[in-house]
Amino acid sequence: MERRIKQRWENGDIFLVPQSDGGYTVGQVLSYEVDAMNSAVCAFTLRRVVEGSKVAAPAMDEIISIQYVTIDLLDSGDWPVVGHAPVIEFKPLFDLEGHRAKQFIGTVTEGSGIIISFLNACFGLEPWDDWYDPLYLDKLLLSPDKKPDLVVYKGEEASN
Repeated sequence: MERRIKQRWENGDIFLVPQSDGGYTVGQVLSYEVDAMNSAVCAFTLRRVVEGSKVAAPAMDEIISIQYVTIDLLDSGDWPVVGHAPVIEFKPLFDLEGHRAKQFIGTVTEGSGIIISFLNACFGLEPWDDWYDPLYLDKLLLSPDKKPDLVVYKGEEASN
């Protein structure tokens, strides 16, 4: 079995999150936080691109979620880095300094797989409210007005 080379990434890197329909969603690494369970603070958008596209940094109004995320898919290259830009000014949206001051006590780190499911649900590729807590994905949004309009699952219909 061939061992993969770890992808290098850093604050400001723009990366792509693959979706179940073959498209990609744009994200940006905002901060690497070793003391927060070795996670990365990442911004996620609803901007869709195809592989090989030139990708610009996300604009503030495009960001729907900022989360502490496990770094496994960044490290493996499954979330490929496709560019670099100055880190967006995210302080009005996310209190990283406050979390640091509390030594990250109570901070929640989302698994990268959950983020993929969240973004798939944003495009109707997975159910939005099919979680133990039906409002789970709503809680990942920066605000309720960021909830995508379509949230209609396009998968197979459940049989009765």
